Amino acid sequence: MITTKAEFRAVRERVGLTQKMLANQLGNTLDMVKKWENPKYSNPPQDAITLLENALDSHQRIVDEAIRHVHATTSLHEGKPQGIDLLYYRSQAQYDKYGRDVGEYNVVNARTREIAVRLQQDGYPVTLQYPEDLDEHLFHTLASTRR
Repeated sequence: MITTKAEFRAVRERVGLTQKMLANQLGNTLDMVKKWENPKYSNPPQDAITLLENALDSHQRIVDEAIRHVHATTSLHEGKPQGIDLLYYRSQAQYDKYGRDVGEYNVVNARTREIAVRLQQDGYPVTLQYPEDLDEHLFHTLASTRR
C-alpha cells in the first residue's frame, strides 16, 4: 500500500512509468504529477495511487510468472543453465521493432530488470542483451514468443 510520496515515486519508477506516462494515463498534467511527488504540495489523489498499486500488482504477477517459468524449465533440464540472456531495449522505436507485445519499453525494461535481479539472487547467471547485439539465431530464440 502506498502511503508516502516517496513510496508513490518508488512504485512509479519500479513499474517503469515516467511522470509523463502516469500523467497521460490519468488525463492529468506532467506538472501535477511532479507536485504529487514533491513534499511541498498536496498528496496524490486516490485514483493515482490506485493506478500505481494496480500497476505494481500486474508487474509482480508478470515477474513471478517469469521466475516460475525459469524454475520449471530448470527442473525439467535437471540443472541451472550456464547463462540466461534477457532482452533489453534502448528506445521505444527499438521495442516497437523487436518487442513481442504492444507496450511501453520502459515498463518492459523495468520487468526485465526485476527478473534479472531475482534470477541472480537465485544463483542464475544473467546477461541483459540489446536485440541488435545478438546473432540472428539467438535473437529468434529469445524473441520466440513474439506475436
